[in-house]
Amino acid sequence: ALDIIVERGYKEVDVLGGSGGEQDHFLGNLTVAYAFKDKMNLKFYDEFSEYYFIPKSFVIKGVKDKMISLYPFTFAENITTKGLNWPLMNGSLRITSQIGTRNFAVEDEVSIEYGIGDLLIFLGKNYL
Repeated sequence: ALDIIVERGYKEVDVLGGSGGEQDHFLGNLTVAYAFKDKMNLKFYDEFSEYYFIPKSFVIKGVKDKMISLYPFTFAENITTKGLNWPLMNGSLRITSQIGTRNFAVEDEVSIEYGIGDLLIFLGKNYL
């Protein structure tokens, strides 16, 4: 289905309930999103959060007090964030050692930049 969507020129796709309530289904969907990340922006929404791959330079507004997790797929390096309670300054995340879960925005605008690798952002409901 995503190949057809790409062929028809769509660049933005919202997926509702992408986790399917099953962890294997969720991981499978993330793997598909990774395969298509350079062809389209796939944004997943479920009852807990929205999540998607972000570009190397990313800014999101209107997020104060929201939970923000940064998850490496499978690694990301040279990460600098602004506007988060626990900022990173030229940090690294790896799926096998350190991940950036359960942080939260202390400012209305959060910026994230990284050099290499891939990052998923999970934007949760209000944290505080």
